[in-house]
Amino acid sequence: KKNEQLRISGDYKSLVKLNQHYLAEAQKEKYNEGEALCYINIANMYSTIGNYKNGFQYIRKADDIIADNKHAPLSAKLYQEYGQLNKVIGLHDNALIYNGKALYFLKKSSVEDQKSYFLGRVYANRADFMYVKERPDSSLIYFHRALNIERVHYIWHLLPSITYNIQGVKIRLILI
Repeated sequence: KKNEQLRISGDYKSLVKLNQHYLAEAQKEKYNEGEALCYINIANMYSTIGNYKNGFQYIRKADDIIADNKHAPLSAKLYQEYGQLNKVIGLHDNALIYNGKALYFLKKSSVEDQKSYFLGRVYANRADFMYVKERPDSSLIYFHRALNIERVHYIWHLLPSITYNIQGVKIRLILI
């Protein structure tokens, strides 16, 4: 929760310090899931500030740890981040593939885990990816699924204006 607050506030220096602290503890205790989560959080931060190379380096570290992990929410978060990184560098088809893997693990997660790992983003990002691929109907469906998990501001901000072509006439729907 603290990580998410720091991410939203833009306090990336504190976010990195927090994750480095927990990373050291996780490594000391040989807590692989905690170590992987820290790497995912740091990868997300690098992605947010546009340093995609470092983002991919950290997400690969998490992937190496999670490879044989049976913890569905953490795997969903990993693939969610892979999808997001691929989207921001313009690899939209890859983003959808990774997002599909995230959805697979999302469905294996409890409702409590879906909320605590902020997995509503998996659906919200899929909606965003679908919108970029000019599939507004699918986009709308996934935004609603995201809102069923968590009704928070970042999902509402992702909600795009959807344009439909009906007999050559564009109709713009602003979703509120």
